[in-house]
Amino acid sequence: MRLDQLPTEILLLVCEEVSLFDVLNFRLTSKFLSSVATPFLLDEIHLLFKPESFHRLLEISQHPVISGAITTLFYEIDFLDRFDSRCEWEENVFDPNYLTLLQKLPTRCVSKEERSEARQREMEYLKNACPDEQHAEDTLAKGWDSHLALYAEQEILRRSDYGSEAICRAMRALPSLREIIMSQGCGIVPRTKKLDKTFSASLQLLGSENSGTPQARSLLVGAATAGLSLESVQIGSIDWKFLQCNDEDFFKMKDALQSLRSCELRISTGSDAYADKFGLEIPECSEFLRQSRRLFHFIKDMPLLDELTIAFDWFDPTAAAQLEWIVGSVTWSFLTFVSFECIDTDDRSLVSFFRRHRNTLRQVCLEDIRLLTGEWSAVWQEMHDALNLESARVGGSLLGLDPLQSWCLYPVLPFSSGDDDFQNNRTCKAIEDYLIGWGDCPLLDEEEHPQDV
Repeated sequence: MRLDQLPTEILLLVCEEVSLFDVLNFRLTSKFLSSVATPFLLDEIHLLFKPESFHRLLEISQHPVISGAITTLFYEIDFLDRFDSRCEWEENVFDPNYLTLLQKLPTRCVSKEERSEARQREMEYLKNACPDEQHAEDTLAKGWDSHLALYAEQEILRRSDYGSEAICRAMRALPSLREIIMSQGCGIVPRTKKLDKTFSASLQLLGSENSGTPQARSLLVGAATAGLSLESVQIGSIDWKFLQCNDEDFFKMKDALQSLRSCELRISTGSDAYADKFGLEIPECSEFLRQSRRLFHFIKDMPLLDELTIAFDWFDPTAAAQLEWIVGSVTWSFLTFVSFECIDTDDRSLVSFFRRHRNTLRQVCLEDIRLLTGEWSAVWQEMHDALNLESARVGGSLLGLDPLQSWCLYPVLPFSSGDDDFQNNRTCKAIEDYLIGWGDCPLLDEEEHPQDV
């Protein structure tokens, strides 16, 4: 029997199992098999902040077959910084090859061997983060010209409202789009090789001037305008001021989220020009979120929500938001995973949230959390009794104000190798094991799991 005589359902199953190379060959055999195989050529669009990338987005959206197969839009929004002179630009030149030398650093080191290996990775990182290589004059001249050309292209997009019209047009023609990922820096995922390669000729690390506010607005407003039923949205790192948009755009963005099953928001609270200091706008952000409750209203109407991540980038001297301002008294009936980072909360609000979701929650992540009232040992016991978890992760700084409490559950630098870090990692693992049902609450044993002084 010839392939084109097989039922279409069988051919679709074949295309799902074979490699892309086989799909390419498969579609060349006949017009009929081409129509079957073409949707398997591409299911994700990778968008960069470059006019050429936006043109490709529109071309794909106009393809009669592939447009219907696109399920994911991945948008890396990183910018080139503006420099007023070549001298200023040369002060920021870097060796693009060093990015490839960075190894993935472990989040925790629990043995001497792992600590030793992590220390070696740390030294390699520090060695390559500030390369000494001097570029030849002709390389610098070409790099400066490339930077000017690439920056000018991005300026075209800025002046056209960051390409929002093109995104709206494309989304109207992508009926199967279900997932939006908008990443800046390492907000959601590490920068891709495609991004680095596209802008490497400028000899600059990519930066940002607005932390994604207009891009996020164009994505979500575009999705709402197109009537898409999104299932997953991941956005980060995005300036907290995206929530200060006008009411019309705010409610359109909300409309785009109503069918979500997975929502991840990583929110920036301001940093200096060199990204050495974070949380510079925490007071303004905190006052706005407290008074407006906009973050709460942004996420509350997601009846199908299964996974929720709300993460801020800093929490000192206070966090930008309290848990009550984010989740209120809402119960998401299908919530199985939750992650909170860099927030303040009182013990009652935190315990109440977990009690409301005791029947569904299976995975919990808490990092850099400050208790305004109550004791962490009591919170862990309440969570242990209420939840039936499959996995738990706790880390960063666990703080308390009334009474004063402080645990640093893993190193600020994950590749640090001191003995104190080993103690903190051991305490961290003991809490995680307790939350999934093993042993007694470790913080009750102050000798085995002491607080930081």
